[in-house]
Amino acid sequence: MTIRFLTPRALPFAAILLLFAAPSLADGTSALCRDDARKERLLCKMECVEAYHVAKDDCRDVDHGCAEACRAARRVCLDLPLDRLAACRDSCKETKDAAIAACRETYDADSQAVALDECIDDAQVASFICRDECREAVDRDEVRTCRKAYRTCIRTCPKGD
Repeated sequence: MTIRFLTPRALPFAAILLLFAAPSLADGTSALCRDDARKERLLCKMECVEAYHVAKDDCRDVDHGCAEACRAARRVCLDLPLDRLAACRDSCKETKDAAIAACRETYDADSQAVALDECIDDAQVASFICRDECREAVDRDEVRTCRKAYRTCIRTCPKGD
């Protein structure tokens, strides 16, 4: 199964085509235009990742469908540790945001600017330390187990076409 994408020679022509096809920013559709551009970027990124996976699987000489199943299993396996990491980091952000809000309530930006800056700096440093502790708390054995299972899965895939 071969998936064809734009060749490097065709990219400039496609870019020019997109430029002329995009709605004018002057007619009030700039938000729609930006939204369309974001969607196009996401689609392009997804296509590039897929092309990368296909090429990588071809280099490994493994069936692409089997390799995709292995990748999906790895994502599921990593969900729990990554979800815990995200929850911890979200907690750090909430704490930082609350601390900065308290700084702004405590210190006047005009007359106490230095104290306000120091207070905000302290909140940001505490948040950095918190996020670092979150990363340290990730169960590395759990992550290693997921990676090992992925490698084993890839090795069991049949040869590609």
